[in-house]
Order: sequence, then structure tokens, then C-alpha cells
Amino acid sequence: MKRSILRCILILSGIILISCTGKERKSPAAEEPSDQIAISTDQSGVIKVAEHIVYDVEIINPHPDDQWMNECLEGLEREVLINFVFEGIYSGQFSAYDIFEGTPISARKIKKMEENNEFSRDRIGKFQFVEEWILDTIHLRYFKEVTEIRMGLQTFNQEGEVTSYAPLFRVVL
Repeated sequence: MKRSILRCILILSGIILISCTGKERKSPAAEEPSDQIAISTDQSGVIKVAEHIVYDVEIINPHPDDQWMNECLEGLEREVLINFVFEGIYSGQFSAYDIFEGTPISARKIKKMEENNEFSRDRIGKFQFVEEWILDTIHLRYFKEVTEIRMGLQTFNQEGEVTSYAPLFRVVL
């Protein structure tokens, strides 16, 4: 049930992002030909067109006077999404890993990091989604399945403006 809700939220977030930018961002890996892209269907008419697509979504508007971004994020329940991910980690439903090294991070360590104010959920301003994209050519449907979420913390300059995002960790769903 929780996974279904998360998938719905993530799909809606992706649709909102795509509709607001006018075109979808592609990662460099998405532009390179690889053996990950299926070109044939089985008898069900299902084609996996992408096994590993990665893209960024800012989930806090770093420029509050940017009306376009405000409109794009209008329907996002940011706290619900973030809390769902953390509850999944703490309950053992999701696994967390270091973004660069790929080593597991225990739920206990993440909880301790939160308690020690090493990060705040309020500063999580960017999600990076890793997805599989699937086409159902018979029913003319398009599905995106989120397999991983990477979170970024806002970093600020001396004027209090967001300058970049620092990686927090990645969560495998």
C-alpha cells in the first residue's frame, strides 16, 4: 500500500516536472546506446525501454519568487514524501546506501545523524530518481517504476541563497 502511494506521488511529481519544463531532462547515460534498452517485445506487448534512467527534481523552490517553479511544485506533498522514505528506512522496508561508495547505511546510523543535527529533513531540496520505463504497446500505456531515490541537501551562500545540493544518501526501494 505504501509503495503504491509512493509510486503515485513520484509519477505525479515526474509528470508535473515534465509539464513545467516543456521537455524532459536526459542524463548523459540516457543518451548513450547500451544493451540496457530493450528493442523487442514479448507476446504481452510489453517493452522495457529504459532500465536505468536518472533525473533530478527540485522539491523545494530555491527561488520563492519564481512563479513557474511554484506552479510546478504546487501539488507536491513534500513532507509526506520525505517522511514516507524515512519511515520505510526505519521500518526496514527500504535500504539506504552511501551515494558514492555504495556501502550500506543502517537505519540506526541515519536516526543518530538526524538526532545529532547532521542534517535536517527541512533541507532536503532535491530528489534524484532512478527509474525503469516500460511501454505496454497493446494497451497503449506508459509506466515508470522508481527503483531508487537519492536525496540532496540544500547548501547556502552567506546571503542565504541556495548554491547547490550536497548528497545525503540513496534509498533502494
